[in-house]
Amino acid sequence: MKRFTVYSLVLFSFAALMVLTSARAFAIDGVVLINQNTSVSGLPGCGSSVPIVICNPGSYRLPSNLTITGNTDAIVINADNVTLDLNGFIILGPGTCTGFPVSSCTGQGIGIVSIGSDVSVLNGSVVGFSFGISLEGLGGLVERVHATFNGSSIFGDGIFVSSGIVRLSTATSNFFGIVVNDEGIAESNTARGNATGIVVNRGSAIGNVLLGNTKGLSLLQTTYGSNSLQNNGTNVFNGGGATSQNNNNCDGSVC
Repeated sequence: MKRFTVYSLVLFSFAALMVLTSARAFAIDGVVLINQNTSVSGLPGCGSSVPIVICNPGSYRLPSNLTITGNTDAIVINADNVTLDLNGFIILGPGTCTGFPVSSCTGQGIGIVSIGSDVSVLNGSVVGFSFGISLEGLGGLVERVHATFNGSSIFGDGIFVSSGIVRLSTATSNFFGIVVNDEGIAESNTARGNATGIVVNRGSAIGNVLLGNTKGLSLLQTTYGSNSLQNNGTNVFNGGGATSQNNNNCDGSVC
């Protein structure tokens, strides 16, 4: 009888431990949580230590700030169809930028990098990397993200998206604030104090606000409209084939 009782207690304790471990990894709604401990233990089946690797489709969320030291990436996404909700928190790297507009930066590594398609990054901040966010696959989305102090030497982006959308986001004091390539869209963003505020190559720049950048909009084969550009060294740099909808505001004049 005593053996049965002890055996039952052991099983109960093991089951409770498994439930507790699961609760630490998953939110109530089934979203996978990524926190500072994940940088040590890793996600199941995806490897361990920094960088944190996401290797499965699904939804992921930060429940707290994530701090990275040294020359390394923070989160690497190696899967398609991933949504990463920063949940109002910060991914913080070791770098900073000087000058306003920015003249130099000391960031290292990438805050969030993905080669997957249909990857979304939402609702938080990425600070102090050579590249804050770099979504290199098709159909990327960055929304309601703040990118600050990202860049290294004479290059580096706060937010980079290829063939996707950046909207409702801010880029402050980065080398390049927001960069969108290959039929992408930069919409309703704010860029302040960057060496270059927003770069769009072969896409659209709609409804953005650019303040106090060395270059405001840098465009190549791009349509741009309803943007407000104030106090930039150069408001619009047309690298070729950029077409204005003639409703942009450049220091009080239509441009």
